Amino acid sequence: SANLWFMLVPILIGVLIPARPLDSSSFATKGFNTNAPLVSADSSAQLFETASQERNVLDWIKLFNYESDPSKFTGEQASVIGFVYFDEQLGENQFFVSRFVVSCCAADGFAVAIAGEWEQASTLEKDSWVLVKGSMQSITLNDQVVPLIKADSVQVIPMPEQPYLFP
Repeated sequence: SANLWFMLVPILIGVLIPARPLDSSSFATKGFNTNAPLVSADSSAQLFETASQERNVLDWIKLFNYESDPSKFTGEQASVIGFVYFDEQLGENQFFVSRFVVSCCAADGFAVAIAGEWEQASTLEKDSWVLVKGSMQSITLNDQVVPLIKADSVQVIPMPEQPYLFP
């Protein structure tokens, strides 16, 4: 019966994850997180060892959430993929690089986002997928220090084959 379950998993994923990935229109009902108290620190040691340019949006949020002094990440090089979301809590030339994290199905998905800052941010379209490269800084939002990428480059890219992150 284990083989049967093994075969059913891809079918269930196909049924449970919608063909059209979640995007910022879901923020109205689900909201989004710029910090991740809901994420355990079990894998934090492994995250610290991961090369900074290999970390995704969720990895950076976990690190900032886990580390009491996030300034130790200032200047580290970052390279993340996500979709663009603009929010009034951000300043001029700033935007969120967002991803949905799914542990079982899209229904349990929650959004995570880190801020980006780029001189040409106004040229980006909401929900467009981007590859953001730059140096890690921090910003205070809602009384929390959260990551911000000071972008050297922002490249519009096609939606990744796997748009969701898995914790």
